[in-house]
Amino acid sequence: MTSFPLVRGWQVVPRPDRTSLDVLDATGRPRARVVGLRPRRTTPAGREVLQVLLPDGSATTLTNGTRWWGGRRARTRGLLPLAGHAYVLQHCTGRRARVLRDGAWIATARRDVPGPTIEVRTVLTPDDELACALLAHVLRPGRDSVLGNLAELLNGFP
Repeated sequence: MTSFPLVRGWQVVPRPDRTSLDVLDATGRPRARVVGLRPRRTTPAGREVLQVLLPDGSATTLTNGTRWWGGRRARTRGLLPLAGHAYVLQHCTGRRARVLRDGAWIATARRDVPGPTIEVRTVLTPDDELACALLAHVLRPGRDSVLGNLAELLNGFP
């Protein structure tokens, strides 16, 4: 099995009122703010459209739960237009999802206990890293499970 490099150090910090999330890069610098979450949630509900505010003052949308066919979670996508590219989080299994940029597979997001892991498939630009972090940490790959949620709670992750 081929080992791919990982995108490390990105984190999502919920605001005290839990209506928005700050996305921080590996240096701790804020790179985006996701607003529009329902109170007391740290992930968007299905078919929810959130606004993403960037440090340069521009804004984009993060769409969760769009379907290209059928009703299963594996057939849903997350969409993020950013810097002239269309990023897609395409769920593959209960624990993995592909990150696509304009249809090209650039990374794999995996649901792990200490938080999502992002395996890089190609050289990423700073916008690619931001898109991967937003899709993996906010939408989260795969689907929730009772044991996975319990493990995340025990480790102190939202």
